[in-house]
Amino acid sequence: MKLVKLGTIFLDGSKIKANTSKHKALSHGHIEKLEAQLREDVQALLAKAKIAERVKERDQQALQDHVDNVARRDAERTESPGNRATSASGNWSPWPTI
Repeated sequence: MKLVKLGTIFLDGSKIKANTSKHKALSHGHIEKLEAQLREDVQALLAKAKIAERVKERDQQALQDHVDNVARRDAERTESPGNRATSASGNWSPWPTI
């Protein structure tokens, strides 16, 4: 049983120009420095994201508290009609009667 079939290999003599530069090449030490810097940057961004999330949650809670307070005040107004200023006809008016 043959697994590999060897055939004819042709070489045409093509010249391929390399596209590398000693300025673009990175040494192992430089790569480690870049990796450490990237790790620090990622940690800083994660810390900022956590702070932003806490602020967002706080703002959402403050908004919900405000909505609850407005709803509570509205409910109090509708439950106690005796506390409202009324005109001579008995209709509610935001202005005091004289």
